Amino acid sequence: MSTKRTHARTRFDAPPRHPREAAEERIVAQLAERMRAKLAQRRHHGDWREMAASAVMDALRGEVEELRLAFFGEARDAIISEAVDVAAYAAILVDVLSMEAQYGAQIGVK
Repeated sequence: MSTKRTHARTRFDAPPRHPREAAEERIVAQLAERMRAKLAQRRHHGDWREMAASAVMDALRGEVEELRLAFFGEARDAIISEAVDVAAYAAILVDVLSMEAQYGAQIGVK
């Protein structure tokens, strides 16, 4: 006789969720949606996969400065837009560093 469960999991036998898990899922989905739109708008700028990690880091620094300036003088939508730019460049940096590690490229980061 099989000992496999034959019923769906219920809220009573599911592992407990962390109280913040739903909020975390919401902000990740929200950011992903905004980043996809932002990346699609900027496809004409070229392929980030051809950038060196140091160039991506320079661009990220620039975006952080734009966010700082927006935070102290712009409307909420402009601040959100700049924050999404920062997140997009951070994600690009992760991608470039991951590709460099995978393919053995030399990088300027230790």
